[in-house]
Formats: sequence, structure tokens, C-alpha cells
Amino acid sequence: MMRTKNIDLLEKVSRAPRMPGRHGQENKHKLGFSIEARPKYIEDRAEFRHWEIDTVLGIKGEDDAVLMTLAARKTRFECIIKVDRKDTSSISKAVQSLAARTGTDMRALFKTITSDNGSEFSTLEMNLKETTQVYFSHPYAAYERGTSENQHKLIQRLIPKSQPISTVSAQDTLRVQKWMNTYPRKQLNYRTSQDALMAEIKQIVYKSVKSPHRGEEMPFIHSQSLHTGDWINGKLKLEIRVKYIKPIVHKHLPFVDSFL
Repeated sequence: MMRTKNIDLLEKVSRAPRMPGRHGQENKHKLGFSIEARPKYIEDRAEFRHWEIDTVLGIKGEDDAVLMTLAARKTRFECIIKVDRKDTSSISKAVQSLAARTGTDMRALFKTITSDNGSEFSTLEMNLKETTQVYFSHPYAAYERGTSENQHKLIQRLIPKSQPISTVSAQDTLRVQKWMNTYPRKQLNYRTSQDALMAEIKQIVYKSVKSPHRGEEMPFIHSQSLHTGDWINGKLKLEIRVKYIKPIVHKHLPFVDSFL
């Protein structure tokens, strides 16, 4: 019989064992709301708009450039942003840039973001307080952000830990992001993350579009850009709704327009 030890198994040594009933250590430095306060329904991934944020380091660690990642829990859509360092200032600038590019639709796309409790994310809640609820996981509890952890394994297939992030170009970052978002995934019934994301945005648009006479909010679409002839019985004509989908994504969702 073959004698196999944990050291012989790649996955066994790349994961810290999860202790039964252990929910990570208590946060000594509270950056905001704990993941314990996050609504339980978010865990089942049934609703879009819930994300995880994290960083990927290269061989030089925190003193080098790092990749800031945002992973959508439901669609597994990945946004990758190269930042100068793993520090509060660099991460804050990247988050502010994300919010600026997403504009008034930040609230519609990013309902919650779950972060680790690293000091580099200490201003995350302040930067997003007007649009997005932020939660922080426990120390040494990477499994509480399982989507990010699994996505990072995919990133490291093309950008190994042995490579300094400072040597990764913007083109390389986009190439990795596009590869991750355009290959079929079993969890998504073999759809791509990009297709799943587009389907979710379509649902948001279709469900939110109401007759402007009702005075209801319409995320992504502004009633003043529509005309009386675009409506039938209080609903937008199908061809008008479809017309808006791709321009909406191009204009408002960062990083998607690079390859759509």
C-alpha cells in the first residue's frame, strides 16, 4: 500500500486546517463591522452585488507593488487593479478611483464588500460609506473570504508568487483578468463569469425600469434620456431596453469595457 503523507499533497499543505467550531480570532483593531454582522443570506450567493476585496503579493511582498482584487461572490467576476504598495494610501487611492469610475451606480453594483482586517483596508469603510456596506473578516480566517482565496489560485497560475508584481504590466493584468472572466465554470453551469455578470446587470436594468410618470428610481437609466414613444403600457419597449444594456456596462462598470 502506498504511504502518502500530507506533505505529498499540494492542496493539503497550501491550506491551513480549519478547526471545528473556530471562527477566527477576535479582531483586536476594529476597522468596522465584523463579518459576524453580515446578513446570513449573503453566504448562499443567491444575490448579485456582494463582493470580496483582497490583495495578491509577489516575491518581494509588501514593499513591492501588489494587486488589489475584487471578486463577485455570485458570478466570480474578477477585477484586478495594480497598486504601488500594500499600504493604506495606495489602497485608498485605488478604491476612490473605483468609486469615481463607477459613479452614481456604485450603490447598484456594490451592495456589500467583505475585506480582511489588514491595516491597508483601514480607510475602506470611510471611502465607501455613502454607497457600500463594508464588513471585515476575522484575523487568520481566510476561509471567510473563500471566493477571493480561490480566485487568487487562478491568478497565480499566470503570475506566480516567485514574480515581483512590479514587473507585471497593465497588459499582463488585463490578460489575466480577461482569462479568468471568459472561461466556463462548473459553478456557473459552464457559463463564463462575464456572461453571468452581464445577465445580472440585465436583470437589474429590466427590473428597475419603470414609467417615469411613477417617479420611481431607475438605476443606470435616466428618464430624461428616454422619449414618450419608447414606452408601451408603462414599460420600455424591448428593443429600447436591449439598446441600453451594453452602453451601461461600458460606461459604468470599471475594467469590463477593456474586453467587451
